Amino acid sequence: MLGKFSFAVVLGLTAVACAPPLDELHAKAASDFNCPPKSGLIDTRTQATPVTLGSSDRMKVQGCGQHGTYHWDAQNHAWIREPEVTTTSATTP
Repeated sequence: MLGKFSFAVVLGLTAVACAPPLDELHAKAASDFNCPPKSGLIDTRTQATPVTLGSSDRMKVQGCGQHGTYHWDAQNHAWIREPEVTTTSATTP
């Protein structure tokens, strides 16, 4: 019985340790967006929402009048800003 409990604790700790750090995402986005320096202990300059419900490795971020999408690069332990996708429409003469 103790073995199953120990396994569950280790598994739970592993899942927590692998979760992308959202505080680093907010700091990276604030820097990319050229936000003014944060004031206080809590960084409220940016807001992040998951691109896919229930997933935390790809996030949409907005703040300081800008927005962007970031993904978590687990191999390099870093948030990477994805390039903006723009579409052009054909114009008729």
